[in-house]
Amino acid sequence: MYDRVFEAFEEILRYGYTPNTYSRNIVMDVLFKIERVEVALRVLKETRVPNFLSYSIAVCNLCKLNDLVNLQDVLMIMLRKRYYPNEETFFVICNCYCKGGRIVEAKQILGLMIVLGVPICERVWSILINVYCKAGNMDAASHLLKKMVESGYLPNVVTCTSLIKGFFESRMPSKAFGILDTMETKGCFPDLVLCNVLIDCLSKMGRYEDAINAFFLLREQRLIPDSYTICSLITTLCLSKQFVELPLLITGFEIQPDLVACNSFLSYFCKAGYPAGAVQFYNDMIDRGFVADKYTFAGLLTGLCKSGRIGEAVKVYRGLLKSHVGLDSHIITVIINGLIKSGKFHKAISLIKKAASAKSQLDDVSYGIAISGLLTGGQVQEAYALFRQMKEVGLAPSKQTYNLILSVFCKGNDISMVKEILLEMVDASVEVDHFTLRFMKNLLYRFRHSTSLFTLLTDVSTSGILPREAYAELINELVHQVNISNVHTDRFSNLDVGTSSSDEIQEVAVSVGRGYRTMEQLPELIIQQKDSRNVVGSLNAE
Repeated sequence: MYDRVFEAFEEILRYGYTPNTYSRNIVMDVLFKIERVEVALRVLKETRVPNFLSYSIAVCNLCKLNDLVNLQDVLMIMLRKRYYPNEETFFVICNCYCKGGRIVEAKQILGLMIVLGVPICERVWSILINVYCKAGNMDAASHLLKKMVESGYLPNVVTCTSLIKGFFESRMPSKAFGILDTMETKGCFPDLVLCNVLIDCLSKMGRYEDAINAFFLLREQRLIPDSYTICSLITTLCLSKQFVELPLLITGFEIQPDLVACNSFLSYFCKAGYPAGAVQFYNDMIDRGFVADKYTFAGLLTGLCKSGRIGEAVKVYRGLLKSHVGLDSHIITVIINGLIKSGKFHKAISLIKKAASAKSQLDDVSYGIAISGLLTGGQVQEAYALFRQMKEVGLAPSKQTYNLILSVFCKGNDISMVKEILLEMVDASVEVDHFTLRFMKNLLYRFRHSTSLFTLLTDVSTSGILPREAYAELINELVHQVNISNVHTDRFSNLDVGTSSSDEIQEVAVSVGRGYRTMEQLPELIIQQKDSRNVVGSLNAE
């Protein structure tokens, strides 16, 4: 009832009374709570006889508001007046500095507590260790842990969680597992937060089996997974392609999913090759009262596109355009990707042009996926038009997009466009990648008499986007090939074309006694590169 507080204070003034410190403290507290910080600080300054509670109220509220600048000023005045915070307030101050990444100030607070004889509880040690772990300074975190133990405090599960997460993120898994083992020997067992951290960190390291084993800790400790657990588990299973394991793993748990977890299930159905299940799950979500967000709509659009229901997907997208001003780029990227993978190139181009003209929030990812998809479908001119449009609207193409465009022109023997893209890459300081370099090698061999092309490549090699070692190797191979061809006309030695995938099987396949063979002449190689995906066909039946 904050309004009544101000009314009562005004009545005190109207009747000629001078509000005492107690009433001014109350008004100041309310002003902080409604975030009128400057007014609250003025009340504190104008209080004739501020007491310990006055400063304590100000300090605690400033910590809640993460106002580190005003906190520093008020705390200095408080200490000069010899009003020293109690143990709980010191913890709040230290925690505020740590959350703000102000390690120096946090250490000063720790030193002040030691000087004043304020007991340093394990919570203070934990937050200091945590801030060093987040900063990646594991040496300092380990040093503080040692000091904590020497001070007579044993690290709890919260402290250990920070250390384990820090060591995993610093690529020191052996030390992380060492702490986990020490915990168990001391009778300190993982809680839900630590289990979630283990699943997430191990999955990001590619140790999928270990991540799944960490999920089994939940049953051992009789813990109930939350939405974060489900999201991390689904991510692990999708990355490891172990889609069929999900029903087996979550059976028996009473899961109360929120919107985030439901969106993860939508993504799971799409990636598991069961897009119809994603659409059905979306309908169930809406029936249960969930309000869809952009990730929900992304899952629905992906499910519709992968199910071949393109018309419905476009209708949903258009509905979103009408109901949402400035549609998120993620949604646009999803529908464009779905259309391109379904072969609807012209529809995809039309949508991205409309989105660009409507000044929607298109980003470099949207354009990059569209350009890559069009190139895969052989729509070179359309892809290049989007590439130019992307630059015109002020978006910088990624390294991958630049190299894709360059590779296509190399394969198409378009010398002028190769020169143009290379010069743009020099201006943008974008490196030529490993695969594109192979296509350039083939182009140079075919046009080895082009002086201008060799001159340009020499200049490019000094710009830094083409490593000098790679350039030297390239030139040496070409010179070697020319010498051999002078002796054995139309018969060439091995030339590395890097055919490691179907996208890389291009116009040149070489061996002694053979000339160039086009991709159409190599069907047997293309067949060997068939895409194989794990599909959960049995989920629908189950």
